[in-house]
Parts: sequence; structure tokens; C-alpha cells
Amino acid sequence: MDKPNRIILRGEYAGKHLTSSATCESAQKLHRDCCELPAATASLETLKRAGIYLSLLRLLKIRGKMQVQIPHIADQLNLEIQNVEADFSAMGLGMHDQPAFDIESVIDALEERLGFQNYTEAFLVGAGKLGTSLMMNKNLGDTDLKIVAAFDNDPRKIGANVGLIKVMSPDKISSLAWRMHISMGIIATPAGQAQLIADMFVAAKTRAIWNFSADEIVLPTDMILQNTRIGQDLNKGYQSLVAQLRKRSKETAGRNLNPGW
Repeated sequence: MDKPNRIILRGEYAGKHLTSSATCESAQKLHRDCCELPAATASLETLKRAGIYLSLLRLLKIRGKMQVQIPHIADQLNLEIQNVEADFSAMGLGMHDQPAFDIESVIDALEERLGFQNYTEAFLVGAGKLGTSLMMNKNLGDTDLKIVAAFDNDPRKIGANVGLIKVMSPDKISSLAWRMHISMGIIATPAGQAQLIADMFVAAKTRAIWNFSADEIVLPTDMILQNTRIGQDLNKGYQSLVAQLRKRSKETAGRNLNPGW
């Protein structure tokens, strides 16, 4: 019989047993997404459970929890404590030596392991001449970056398409960034608007901003800022931004997380 008061996961993992077999296609995709994990130690089953750990931790965060213990994770998912410890150890997260850990840091670490740190897709705000040129890939240089959504506060532009990209209201940034695992926001707004948009990206939990506007932007210390002007080497700017994101993610994923409950 299941233990009482258990959190029920919904959505992608609803109704699935933790050790059920994925389809061949899903398993292969999961393996590709997790290619940065130590292949010699993290099995496919561990990686599958990592996604369920991540869903649970996100739910706990929404419910206001700040820290988590491995026994609590095991209890909520009806797993043995030693198995959860083994999974986290296989993913390079040595959590068994401390009683409790910061949920936000564990989420960051799991997202890094599962390939959710997305460095090749970005949101763009500012669908004017500069933003349009970026969306049409005229000024992006030789980069791997793809703009997947655009935003503008001009009612005449909202709902229109620039190429294949639909322009939306900026109030959709936060919910879409979370769903699409967007790490990077591009600002291409007129003078005087960039800080407001930067604050929206901060609230959306993006990790970096590529600023093409003329404005100076102030960000929290845990966010990365790259200022680039048209005419400068865009590929160099992009590579610098990605390098900083990867370095920061490794630092976060490698942190031993805060004890205490």
C-alpha cells in the first residue's frame, strides 16, 4: 500500500512507474539530452528518475519549501533512501553526507545534468528594426543561437509574425521561459526601456541577458550580462556569453548544498 500524504506528479510523468521502460525514441532522446553526465556511472534508469526528482523539487519549491532532505524525497516517491542516494551520487551530486540541501541549487544541478540549460535558444524583446534584423538572422553572425519567441509592447506588433516568429506581449515572458527552459534573453529595445525588460527576464529566472540596446543594465550578481553593439563581432559576443553560462552552471551544479532544515 502506498504511504499516505504522497505528492502526486502530473503531466509528463503522470501514471508512470519510476522504473517503467521508456519507448526507444524517448530513451534515446533522454540519453542525448543527458550526454554531459558521467556516462560510466549514471545509468539510463537513473537519468529517467532524475526527471521525476526534478518535477518533485519544482513542486516543493512552488509550495514554498526552501530546503530538502534525501529521506523526504524517498518518502514522497516511495523509494528506498539508499537508492535515491545512489542516484544522486551517480550524477555527481554527493548529497548523502549532509542532512538537507537548498532546493533551488538541487534544481539547478539536475537541470544541468539533464541538459535543460539551453544555450542555443533565446527570447528577444524589441521587434523594431534592430530586433527584426536579429530575428531574420541577418546580424547574428556565425552562431548557433536561434530566437524562438519575440515580444514587444506595441499593440500593432503583438500577434504579427516576423518570419516564422510570432510577436507576443512581454507579460508572457515568465511563463514561457519556464516551460521552454530558456536561459538567455536578448534585448533590442529603444533607449530607456532596457532595464524594465531586464527586470522581466530576472523575474523569469533566465540566467543571462544579451543586450543590444544603448542602455546600461543593472542585474543581480548571479546573472550574466553581455553588451554587444551592431558592428561588433557577434559570434565572439555569443561565445563569451555561452562560456560564462557553462562556467556558472558547472559551479552551481558542483556546489555542496546548504545543510539545515
